[in-house]
Amino acid sequence: RVTILRPLRIGDYGIGFTPHGLMVGHVFAMHWGKYGKHESRTDSSNISALSKISVQLFEHFYDSEFRSIPTPTAILQTKQFAHIPPSDFLCLLSGEANLLPTGLELRSDDSQLYNSLSRGYSKFVDAMKEFRKRGGKSAEAAALDDD
Repeated sequence: RVTILRPLRIGDYGIGFTPHGLMVGHVFAMHWGKYGKHESRTDSSNISALSKISVQLFEHFYDSEFRSIPTPTAILQTKQFAHIPPSDFLCLLSGEANLLPTGLELRSDDSQLYNSLSRGYSKFVDAMKEFRKRGGKSAEAAALDDD
């Protein structure tokens, strides 16, 4: 959880929502600002104040291991990076990940958290669709209001 006592910092690891499933992200840059003016940040205690978070993505491989070359970029044998909105950064990991030659390994409590969140991925997809809708109302609610 990101708080004043534990802000999000460059170098942190967290779980992020992506179109390819939940992935572990290693934060290497954060930006804040609106309307074209973006400034770099080294930490933030208010994640919603950020405009984007730049991360290296790690794909779940086996048990508590995550690989640095995920399926979407495997054909090119490259790592995957992304600029994600703060709403897609779901949570911080509670501890440091153990770096491996092919990726990283999570601590057991972080691995359990990842597995728990992954089981509900389809619900995240639905929630993100609703979150990103413009106007604040779902199409069904708007149709009911018109009747």
